[in-house]
Amino acid sequence: MKKQKTVSMGEGHYHEMTTLDLIRAWIISKLPVKKESFQVQDNSPKPPPSNVSVNNIAVVLDGIVEETIQCQNRLAALLLSEPKFIEYEPNEVQISVGYTEYKDGVFVNQEEPLMTDEEIAKTLKNMESKDGNSK
Repeated sequence: MKKQKTVSMGEGHYHEMTTLDLIRAWIISKLPVKKESFQVQDNSPKPPPSNVSVNNIAVVLDGIVEETIQCQNRLAALLLSEPKFIEYEPNEVQISVGYTEYKDGVFVNQEEPLMTDEEIAKTLKNMESKDGNSK
């Protein structure tokens, strides 16, 4: 490839370019310039759907509001009943809601009953009605 030499003509500096360099410079000048996108994030609370009641809860630590939460009734009731939060490793512990307890620093999974109390009552009622019909 040919060496480029700079030629000084008065105030400006000029240099010789090969045809390939000229084409490359022209193509680069025609490429679109990526403009930085600017999006304003709307952090204001979204209005809840009209059929859902929403509770506003402030998380207070050492007398300072650290966070605010909007949640539905069930989560609000859970959070306001002073629960105990325990960090665990999901790969090591399987938690079954309603059957897992935290005792002496260990998660204990109770055996799930074969039937719920309602199912047992319903089955006993059906058995009584069958015995009454068969006599």
